[in-house]
Amino acid sequence: MFVMRTIAKNKVKLVNHVGILPLVIQSRVDKIRKESKNWMPIWTGDEDYEKFEVHGHPTNMVVDLGKRLCTCQFWMLAGIPCVHACAALARINKRPEDFCHQLCTMEAYNKTYIHHINPLSGQSLWEKSLYTQPHAPNIRRRPGALTKKREKMLMRATVVIRKLNLVKPFTCRYCGVKGHTKRGCSKKRLDEVAAAVAAAKAAADKAKTNAAPSASEVGPQPQIAAAPADEPPAVEIDISQPNYKGSQDIAGPAAPPPSRPQKLPTKRRSSPPPQSIAVDPMQGASVATSSKLHNFMKFVPTPGFKAPRKKNNS
Repeated sequence: MFVMRTIAKNKVKLVNHVGILPLVIQSRVDKIRKESKNWMPIWTGDEDYEKFEVHGHPTNMVVDLGKRLCTCQFWMLAGIPCVHACAALARINKRPEDFCHQLCTMEAYNKTYIHHINPLSGQSLWEKSLYTQPHAPNIRRRPGALTKKREKMLMRATVVIRKLNLVKPFTCRYCGVKGHTKRGCSKKRLDEVAAAVAAAKAAADKAKTNAAPSASEVGPQPQIAAAPADEPPAVEIDISQPNYKGSQDIAGPAAPPPSRPQKLPTKRRSSPPPQSIAVDPMQGASVATSSKLHNFMKFVPTPGFKAPRKKNNS
């Protein structure tokens, strides 16, 4: 459909065009003709008046109008006369349109779009063939296990969980297990955790009651005999732990721990108290100036002014 519409559109576009070249080729030739004014052709003196030496910047060029060749090779590649050829053609009063290649003319353009594409009906109206219909080629499986998106997502989730556990182990707020997720917390799991917590609490309460026996069970405590006055008081030494502070106890009482010095009061920049300077602004002024200022500062009520009424908030 795209090719059929393109051919029909281009066929109608230049039906009424009058000229040797199409519009695009004609615009390029006109631009080259304007640029050829900067070149100066010189006839070499041949009998056919076809060979020219064209002078200009950056160097000179050789043009052969009979063979349709130029040293710049533009004429041979594009099929359109170059600026050097246009300068030589202007010397002999000939048009560049007559020296263009045949494929750049309107005749070749019309021959390109002389054909058309036949219309085609819908696929439901196509004739059914007696031969077997073509099938899609067989898909070759690659060696190895098939990859699934679900497996990839699970791998990514495990990687994220591992990273979280490495950075900061989290505790599930449903079951209280470290590193556990909400998805794994079921009702059965919650019941088991609650029962385990209750049993641990009961065991802790029982251990507390057994650890504190009554005074009757303990019995009378043995009394330690007083040491005589001549002997020094006995010092009890715990053999299970070494006594690192024995030398300090013998030397004298332990020094008190160093106390932290108090913080210094913060220095606040206080602004100096305002000083009232009694200055008479009218001191040294003349009588006329003082009278003018007195009249200027005098309050003059506005005629017709009414004060706004006060609103009662109650």
